[in-house]
Amino acid sequence: MTEISRDHPVCTQEYAIYTPPIHEMCETITRWIEQRQTGGYIYGPSRFGKSKGIKSFLAKILNEKFDTEFPLMIWSHPTNSKSEREFWNLLLMASRFEFKNPIKPKAKMEAKFLFKQHLITLANRVKYNYIVILIDEAQLVLLNEWHWLLSLQNELDLEGYRLSIISVGSHQISFQPNFFARTGDAHIVTRFLMHHARFHGIRSLNELEYILEGYDEDSEWPENSGVSYTKYFLSNAFDDGFRLTSLAFLIWNELIEKYNLAFKSFKPKSDQIEIPMNQIANLIERILKDMGNKSFDHLESNLNSQYISNILVQQNLTSQIWTTSTD
Repeated sequence: MTEISRDHPVCTQEYAIYTPPIHEMCETITRWIEQRQTGGYIYGPSRFGKSKGIKSFLAKILNEKFDTEFPLMIWSHPTNSKSEREFWNLLLMASRFEFKNPIKPKAKMEAKFLFKQHLITLANRVKYNYIVILIDEAQLVLLNEWHWLLSLQNELDLEGYRLSIISVGSHQISFQPNFFARTGDAHIVTRFLMHHARFHGIRSLNELEYILEGYDEDSEWPENSGVSYTKYFLSNAFDDGFRLTSLAFLIWNELIEKYNLAFKSFKPKSDQIEIPMNQIANLIERILKDMGNKSFDHLESNLNSQYISNILVQQNLTSQIWTTSTD
């Protein structure tokens, strides 16, 4: 058996598989950009794949859609800023500004000016007057931070540039528009939170098959090798015709069984089912590592419903589904 490299993306979990929910999110953000919306937000439970989708696919999709290096900055919101000075310095560091110095943060006005100029440079580089800041973990953004972003948007507008703030976060962010509207800050809602869309989990057997095909065909390591993740780990069986997609029905049935266990008082309708993507990824990673380089016959005799069920129990899938359903 060929030794499995610890550097493989499946072993480090530094990879992303393109999923139907990621596609929907990117299509929604692209539509908002085409409409020149000043803001919008995507919301959904944690561990559904929002952040990985943004990190791995969004910039590439926008570059292809607009046939240029689209002026996009992605900021994963940390703990709340203690001051406006800290806020602008955090954004400056996230922008990869050449002369940033976290040891000696810049004064408030200087940091804001430099960050604004950085955004203008991004736009000018591709002859656009439109820039997008995408904030991940945006449920952590506080009211004063929204006001600071509003002032930046106004300043850029006066200089002929349009800024859109796209937010991605947990369900908590969907509570903000109503709260702001009731407390006299409806203008924040109309600028940044008027448009919204939900990020879903995996909802059907067809979606699961799409994901498994990503491991079978639409993945590669090492780079430029033409070796998919499934072929790398299950090379003998792969050469004999095995594909993870052949397990889709078996896996989906076990996922649905565990999903139903999370709701003792009622059985969810088929269109209400949503499986967290991280649980599916963890399951597939376990299969690939457990079955590394085994024969087709070995896989056929060992990859059964009990094996899948045991892994899902170990992953505590039922508890996570219940937790995310109330998120």
